[in-house]
Amino acid sequence: MPRFTIKIKDKYFHWSTIVDAPITDGMNLEDFRQWYKYEYRSDYNEKLFDKMIDTLTKYPAANGNGNPIADTIDKAIRCNRAGKNESYLTAEQIYEQYKEII
Repeated sequence: MPRFTIKIKDKYFHWSTIVDAPITDGMNLEDFRQWYKYEYRSDYNEKLFDKMIDTLTKYPAANGNGNPIADTIDKAIRCNRAGKNESYLTAEQIYEQYKEII
């Protein structure tokens, strides 16, 4: 499944292009790193895995978006179905709806 990371304000979200919505609640950087390690851990070397996560979060930290095709957060989420009944949400609405870890 194609996935990438986005950052809205102070929260990181893992995004799925299959459902066109976040597949995680918003997390601060450290929580996101820990979640990612748990979710995708395999037999990787620890230092290599940490470097991969650094790269994964570098671009969202800079411009809010880790999608290699879109250069802004608005372009990355432009076709989202993150709202009720798969409706479109703005970045601010996504943040408000998904910001808390449950």
